[in-house]
Amino acid sequence: MRLRLADDEWVIVKTRAHRRVLNRPAVVFIVVAALTAFAMGTLTRRDLPQAVLDTVPLLQVVVPIVGAVLLLAWCVIPLLRWRRTIVFLTNQRIVVRRGVTAKNQWELPLAFVQTLRTSQKLLERGSGSGALVLDTAHGPVRLPHLPRVDRVRSLVVTAIEHLPRSIGFDGVDIGTEERVDGIGHG
Repeated sequence: MRLRLADDEWVIVKTRAHRRVLNRPAVVFIVVAALTAFAMGTLTRRDLPQAVLDTVPLLQVVVPIVGAVLLLAWCVIPLLRWRRTIVFLTNQRIVVRRGVTAKNQWELPLAFVQTLRTSQKLLERGSGSGALVLDTAHGPVRLPHLPRVDRVRSLVVTAIEHLPRSIGFDGVDIGTEERVDGIGHG
């Protein structure tokens, strides 16, 4: 996924959520696979109740299908979602791209950021991951599970500090710079 950049724009960081978000899908994969194998093994026993023995051919088809659907929903889709969600920090904006089948893009110009915060849960502290919370005039924007969140925060602060400041940054003539000769004439 290439990001279309302006002429004077460059990428500072390209990252995705910390890999620890894949811990739950990995555990679910092991549990669902083990339960499916156990259920299939149990269906081969001959000392089952007669009602179950009558439905064994159907259950031998249904159990693997249910296991596969659960693996798809709880393991494969989160993995693809993690793989296809990328956060870009450029010298002018933050861009979040998501999409497995379709592409969704969200952008926040760095000039709109008023304050920055980081938030780390207890388990996130050990891995250095956490959430970056950007406060804007429209409310807070939360970027969860970023790896090395403190480093990303310092890079965002540095990028904001290096944003060009125009003369009319108060809302008048934004984006124009007055050209003055050596005598003070415009």
